[in-house]
Amino acid sequence: EIDVPTHGPSSSSSSSSSRRPTEAENVALAEGACRAFLSSSGFSSDCLSVDFSGARWPGRFEEIRVKGRTVLVDAAHNGESVRRLAEEARAAYPSRRWHVVFGCGREKDDTTKDMVDALAGAAPMIARLSFVQAGVGVHLPPSKQPATARDLEEAAPPSLRPLIAPRLDPPSTRKTLDAAIEENNNIEGGDGVSILVCGSVYVAGEAREWAVETDPSSLPPDDWAHR
Repeated sequence: EIDVPTHGPSSSSSSSSSRRPTEAENVALAEGACRAFLSSSGFSSDCLSVDFSGARWPGRFEEIRVKGRTVLVDAAHNGESVRRLAEEARAAYPSRRWHVVFGCGREKDDTTKDMVDALAGAAPMIARLSFVQAGVGVHLPPSKQPATARDLEEAAPPSLRPLIAPRLDPPSTRKTLDAAIEENNNIEGGDGVSILVCGSVYVAGEAREWAVETDPSSLPPDDWAHR
């Protein structure tokens, strides 16, 4: 028998019925990949034992508590994944409104409109929308250049524009999250407003690093964001 263990604390049960739809699909994909590998190596997949009950999913519908505030980080980076993120956030937190922090890559010009349109579809759950530029102050490869915050504002449909927060200078993920935490601490009814970060793997990673810089207890000591 071949065991494929996973490590780390998890808020998810081992029961597939308790998983979000996207998480269940990822589990099925991972298990399918293991079975395909065994089959191609001449082993029977019947010898496979997989347990995802202890799995952690960094940057995938990851709830992080930062100074008492909920920050939901998801690397959703196309229109369909942003739509599904909004659906699952609405199902998990039906009365919650969100300060959305969104940034994506310039190479995704064909999908930027689809992602921004997906945000527009989620407008009833959005209290505030901040567009950011990934990798401010970091040298990124030519193939991974970020869309500017101004580009994203210009791509926003009219229904989103009243929700857009003033652009910061520079419009970095870290600076925007600092401002979002401060603003949400001060607005009326702030207890019902949390922060949702999405649009890019880079932005999700920056948000996780910001979380441990701002509140070291927000992620486990062995998490890569501490390094």
